[in-house]
Amino acid sequence: MGNYTVAFLDILGFKRSIDNVPLEDLAHRYEYLVGQIGNWLNEASVKGVDINWIPLFPDPLRINKLCTRYFFSDSIILFSEDNTSKSCLNLLTYAWKFHQVLLGAGVPIRGGITHGEMYINKEQQIFLGKALTDAYLLEKNQQWIGVAIDKSVFTAFPDLDNLLKANDLLNSVFFEYDVPLKDGITQKMRTLNWRYNLKVEHGTRSLFPPTHDERVLEKQNNALKYDSAVVSAKKHCSQDRDQLPSMFRIYEVRNSKPLENGDDL
Repeated sequence: MGNYTVAFLDILGFKRSIDNVPLEDLAHRYEYLVGQIGNWLNEASVKGVDINWIPLFPDPLRINKLCTRYFFSDSIILFSEDNTSKSCLNLLTYAWKFHQVLLGAGVPIRGGITHGEMYINKEQQIFLGKALTDAYLLEKNQQWIGVAIDKSVFTAFPDLDNLLKANDLLNSVFFEYDVPLKDGITQKMRTLNWRYNLKVEHGTRSLFPPTHDERVLEKQNNALKYDSAVVSAKKHCSQDRDQLPSMFRIYEVRNSKPLENGDDL
């Protein structure tokens, strides 16, 4: 029992996949993307020099993973390792990269990240608390492909809020935006900027396949509006990409040779 940062991520279009893709093929792809790749991102990123990628504390403690992850069908739940701003930042960083990788693989997600009281029993996989409920409700209330960060995170960790404002990298990765909600209004929140240092062979529009479903189309269009806003604000790339920790360097979505460009919509 305690306070944790929690992310609730929902894989969009999962029911259509269940209905149209052979279960064996779907299970294999899901295990690879969500399981193997997700585990690699969670563990490889904290080994070696990347462990101290941002000076949040003078002497950061060594860790074995960025966050704790659990899956159920189309839902992915992330918990911070403890109630510190560093663990919160680790979770945010993992959720951002995982979101980017999944979208590049054609797996769109929508999610909410909150902070609050939780009861977590890892052995019996029992998770109860306001933070999880609020993260779920925040996810369901959004009308796009993307992940929003609730203000409760920064109320709990004002030092993290100040860090994001002062650090160019973090201010770009956790871009502040008027998030579209299902009731037709918007709410300004920090988001996971999946567009940051992303190169796509056929342009980012190709990440969103053509559809005649108006509900899906609206979510896609709202995600593309976000893309345009990020580019307009010059929060889509870094001039010193090779100097960044590996987690934040260019991520390419391509079939063959490295891309010379690919920042186009």
